[in-house]
Amino acid sequence: MDRQHGAQTLTPIARILVCFLALATAAGAAETGPQLRRATLFVSDVERSRAFYEAVGFRTWLDWTGDQDPQNPSALPLTAPAKKSRIVIVAGRDDYAAMIGLLEMKDSALDSNRKMAERLGIHDVMLVIESDRDLDAFARRVEVLGGATLRPPTPYTSIGPAGRKTGVSMLVRDPDGYVVEVTHTTDLKPPG
Repeated sequence: MDRQHGAQTLTPIARILVCFLALATAAGAAETGPQLRRATLFVSDVERSRAFYEAVGFRTWLDWTGDQDPQNPSALPLTAPAKKSRIVIVAGRDDYAAMIGLLEMKDSALDSNRKMAERLGIHDVMLVIESDRDLDAFARRVEVLGGATLRPPTPYTSIGPAGRKTGVSMLVRDPDGYVVEVTHTTDLKPPG
């Protein structure tokens, strides 16, 4: 990734906006502040989740299976004891930032911490992914991939720091119920 122009090279395929990122100014100032490296989702079936996110346009960056030591002070505080886990990390065009980790505990399923809510609220997380894929084609496959459509592909127009943007947006649940907004930009007109 070209660090000097980082704000311009963040992936158009996968921009995960879980938190605000400190980006360089339009004048090309040096990047400062935090950068989201990866969001990791606890999943029940890593292969099913991988297929879902690959359909949006991600690719596998890492696929690792290893032992977990629940007695280790740095171990994750899990709802069920687990000794073996598998993580698949999927990436867009950037091999450092804005990736999604799909973490499955292999020898004991984790308990769900909550019921699936009809509405979003505190403690819910929503991933926002900008894809270069045809969202109508993706929408036809969501249920086959184990997800659910919450809002079908809908045209949108927005005005922000990057300028006037038009495209299509949809809202889905992935196979484990995580809410994902998927957008596809069809036109971007920079300001001024």
